[in-house]
Amino acid sequence: MNLLRNLLATLTITLASAAQASELWIDVRRADEFQAESIPGHLNIPHTEIHTGIWEIVKDKNTVINVYCQLGVRSEMAKKRLEQMGFTHVVNRGGIEDVKTLQDSN
Repeated sequence: MNLLRNLLATLTITLASAAQASELWIDVRRADEFQAESIPGHLNIPHTEIHTGIWEIVKDKNTVINVYCQLGVRSEMAKKRLEQMGFTHVVNRGGIEDVKTLQDSN
């Protein structure tokens, strides 16, 4: 029960922080892939749920949204879907290893 409370508290804090962020990082892989390997501070919305899940964290369609997956294919699908929904600053960052490399270089 305490584990569940901790997870819910962490999720609430993460979502609150995301709602205030001007730039988001969203891993669009399946939940089991995200649980096996993820980047701290990044959110998980599977690409098949991006059209509904995005509204839980983003209200401003001008927010910069960086999406990535395992290799870049699902993140491209998510990017196109978000653009169809009117989001104006969506960037496909490719695969998770690409994102790790990008963040290591900064």
